[in-house]
Amino acid sequence: MATHDCWRPLLDNLRETIEVSKADKPNREKKQNLINALDRVFDEIKSGEYNHSGSSLLQNAQEVFNLFKDLLSHFDDWSFKQSIAFALVHFYFIFEKQELIKLLINENEDLLNLILENITDSKREVRDATSQSLGGLSKVIGADFLKQDFILDILNNPKKKQPEEPYKSVEGMMNTLGYILRNCSIITHEQFTFMTDILFNHATDSQFGSYSSYVRRYAVRSLTKSLESPIILGSTQLLNRYTESIFTTFKDQDIDVRRANGQLFIKFLMTLIQVGGVVDSISVESVISDLIQTLNQDNIQWQQRHGVCLAFEAMSLNTQIFNNDSTATNHTINIVEIVKQLYPVLEQQMKKKEQDKAGSNGNAIAAKSICNFFMLQSIKYNIVDQLQYVQDMIIHMLKSDDPLLLDAGNYSVIQLITKFYNSTTTANNTQLNNLLSLVYKNTFHASYPIKSGAMLSLSRAVECMKLADTQDLITVLTANIVNVLVEESKHTNNYEVKESVFKAMEDLFTKTKSLEPITNLELMNIIFDVLIKNCTDKSCGSNSDYPRSACINALSSYLVYINKYSQEIDKFIIKNQLKLIIKLLNTIIGEEEMIIVISSIKLARVIDLWYNNENYNVDMTSLYGSVLCLSYDQDDEIKYNALPLRTSMIGSVNTEKIVNICKSLSAEILNDDVDEDKRIASSMVLKFLASHPAHLTSLSGDVLKKLFTIVAKGLLLEDNRESKVIQANCLLLLRELSKNMQFKTFKHTNHIMLLLINLLANKKSFDYEVDFDEEDESEEDSEDEKEDLELKYPGKLSSSKINAQRCKVIVDIILNVEPELIDYFNAIKTILGLYKQTEANVKHVSYLASLFGSQHNFYELNPTVPKLQVDDLMESLEDMEVPVENDSEDAKLFILDNVMSIGGGVNNNGADICDNITSPYYNENLIINTINNGDVEEDALIDSLNNSIQDEEDENITKYAFVLSQLLSKNKALNGEYEDLINTIIEKVTECSMDESVLVWLLRLLETIAAFDKEFNDDKVYKFATKIDKYNSKVFIAACSCILQVAVNNGKLNEIVQTVSDLLVDEDIDEGKDLIQYVLHRNNIKLPLPTPKVDNVKSNETFAATQSK
Repeated sequence: MATHDCWRPLLDNLRETIEVSKADKPNREKKQNLINALDRVFDEIKSGEYNHSGSSLLQNAQEVFNLFKDLLSHFDDWSFKQSIAFALVHFYFIFEKQELIKLLINENEDLLNLILENITDSKREVRDATSQSLGGLSKVIGADFLKQDFILDILNNPKKKQPEEPYKSVEGMMNTLGYILRNCSIITHEQFTFMTDILFNHATDSQFGSYSSYVRRYAVRSLTKSLESPIILGSTQLLNRYTESIFTTFKDQDIDVRRANGQLFIKFLMTLIQVGGVVDSISVESVISDLIQTLNQDNIQWQQRHGVCLAFEAMSLNTQIFNNDSTATNHTINIVEIVKQLYPVLEQQMKKKEQDKAGSNGNAIAAKSICNFFMLQSIKYNIVDQLQYVQDMIIHMLKSDDPLLLDAGNYSVIQLITKFYNSTTTANNTQLNNLLSLVYKNTFHASYPIKSGAMLSLSRAVECMKLADTQDLITVLTANIVNVLVEESKHTNNYEVKESVFKAMEDLFTKTKSLEPITNLELMNIIFDVLIKNCTDKSCGSNSDYPRSACINALSSYLVYINKYSQEIDKFIIKNQLKLIIKLLNTIIGEEEMIIVISSIKLARVIDLWYNNENYNVDMTSLYGSVLCLSYDQDDEIKYNALPLRTSMIGSVNTEKIVNICKSLSAEILNDDVDEDKRIASSMVLKFLASHPAHLTSLSGDVLKKLFTIVAKGLLLEDNRESKVIQANCLLLLRELSKNMQFKTFKHTNHIMLLLINLLANKKSFDYEVDFDEEDESEEDSEDEKEDLELKYPGKLSSSKINAQRCKVIVDIILNVEPELIDYFNAIKTILGLYKQTEANVKHVSYLASLFGSQHNFYELNPTVPKLQVDDLMESLEDMEVPVENDSEDAKLFILDNVMSIGGGVNNNGADICDNITSPYYNENLIINTINNGDVEEDALIDSLNNSIQDEEDENITKYAFVLSQLLSKNKALNGEYEDLINTIIEKVTECSMDESVLVWLLRLLETIAAFDKEFNDDKVYKFATKIDKYNSKVFIAACSCILQVAVNNGKLNEIVQTVSDLLVDEDIDEGKDLIQYVLHRNNIKLPLPTPKVDNVKSNETFAATQSK
């Protein structure tokens, strides 16, 4: 601040800024300039440097008042009002009383009136600042400026100033009276009585409905301030009125009013002690006696009980009451008697309606008070005989389901450790260990105040016991913690408490270094029993999923812990428990609730990672079907948690795995009572099975029948007929199943055949009802059904656009099932003939007819497919309808899906069938045909792709990539011609200078090459990720995917698997994770569990108890 006289320039600048702002329309810049000018003046006033001899502030005081008056008159801005009020607090004290009366009342009455008006301002910030300002003014000139008529006018006509929210007028006046009563040293007995009578009356105000609580709160706070007035010490008979008001307000319905009343009580008690402990019939002893008597009333309401307990808490925190030298005073406050009266309150059971209204506040405050009183007594008399009594009380709180009592329990443990225990008294203290074990459970409570308070308790315990960190404390307490948590899990049905119990178990088995939970076989069996039982426990009603999920996670953590110290355990015991857990997983992994599913997946992954080996011989095949369905789930969180498990269990497909998948699939996966997203995901499993036809030949009759039933439901149930994805995937599998002779004997074969004719004509409707309730039916009944069903096919099309892929699959199925049924093929030819309306349809029909051959006179549809030479193929590429611009990456990559789907890739287009034979686009069909016939020069195609990459032509790269994928798909191997192409791709990618979409394409191409060329293991690919700037960019994810595939070839998985595992479950990555799916679908890779997230909740160092109030 300035040390020279700066007032004139400051005030001139403020005046100039005010005039500029008044002259023109206000704007943000002018307001900011005015705020800056005000701040400079206010800072100088608040600095106190105006008292030096060279200051001209006194001479310019009139100007300061005028400026303030001008501001308040012309600018209705709450920040100006607040700032001026606070500035005046500092400004008043440079004047003598008469000088200030002259300046502010006689000569600047308008300014005073403007300040008084702000008592009723709409903003609480202004009302509070004004109250403090007037309190400061009263200290200098007395209370005469605040006329009684003015006060009564506001109180009697609150709507005059605040018509919409009249309570604000009265609240502002309550606050103002409080600051004047506290600060004013020049006040008459009459003025004091007049003001306090108003406060006493409004301490029970109810005229504004629910808003009256604000009035009551400020009235009670102002009564507390009034007890600082010297009038009280000279007129002690006034204290009688306070007693009556305090005891009335104990039962106020508003918690904040009761809290304010607790502070009023302790201030009143201190005042009483200050005047000797006795006034008339009021004494410290009688007040406390009345307090206890109120607490013991029959049918006391919980609000009153809470209010009285707040008074006792205020006493327990005020050491001055007990440090008074007066012998009489010391004997008056009997701590032991108070504690005896409070303990029943702690254990008092609440009525249901009280629980709903936080009625346990009184219980919690009583408990805190007991703990505080114990600390006071132990400090004063060095006693420990009541320690057991207090510890039992705290355990009672920490075992409660009530959040307020849990919060109070944490608080009490902190007090006990901080003020009573030391490193000597804590050693081998079983009772304290039980306390800390219960507190440890609270560190996982859903409530932040409970969690942070518990963490602070443990931190204090670590300091007291001279341990290195919390992990050491957990290790020391492991046996205690396990026993406490097991007991807690049995005795609570509160979902928050139960969840915290199992979260604590999960954390314990992650961090402890103790071997007690595995070397003690009885304890180990108890842990398994509790965890397995509670994984399916629904005693918490609709909220049971939270503790169940936590329990499943705890079971995973325990299995990891056991594996860590497996050399200490009999493997036979673990094998038996693993069988029970696998049985459990089969029950819960398919549930609807996402948190249960994700936790179940984690548990299955733990078993697969550490127990699916020759030491334990765990049989997880019963989970194959469920895991495969989850890996296609529409919810990304479920899908990307399931993918690593699917990869590890099913990645490299063989006949045994396919058979087990089919066996483990539920026949109900496509039932119409299943959620549509789940049905779509399950249908993707059918597509996966269809992509491995060679392995389907080994299925038993029962398994085949189940698959027939699933497919029939997918095709025939009305809800499923609305989904193109489900229909397409069912058709793909049906094509493979129809090759089996058993399909003809299946109950619903004829229904399916009739539906296929409808689908061929793009019709969704189906006139026949199908009943899937009866599972068994004789062949004779089936034959009768066939006779009753008559072939009908539509005479016109529902859509004029042919779906070439679907037509191809449908005709394949019909050829497989009824190759001699002439009526069906006449229907097919008729329907396909109806499509001959456009040039595109003619091409598609001709192409399809060429694939069907001469059977059943398909030559009538003119089966003509041109043979493409290299030049023709290049020309066809130019006409390919590949989405490049204004489309998502998923759409751009759909062609690569054609080759990626070998081994079970994902095609999420849904509307079209991807069967590696036909395409949605005619030109692509010609290219596929040309490549399959071997009529293409690979060298020319590779050179063209190489040139496109060199020129960074996004569209051409996309098209040639499609051709390359077809070549790879056909050849299943790479020739020497690919070397230059691979080098080009690696060079371009490692430069990282190309457009993101092109880089993604090139990385996917490189990954595709690596998938077919097991010798491709160029170490340069490991440089990709280090050159990517954004961790969550698609390029980075594509690079990780490519590196992962290459790592499969050269055995360097450890360098990338953890990154991939973390990527999949990273919630900050919204897109691009699908790029990794294809690698995971093709290979057996055991991804580690994701890196655990660190809880960022910190202990509350000051323990601001926000729960129990």
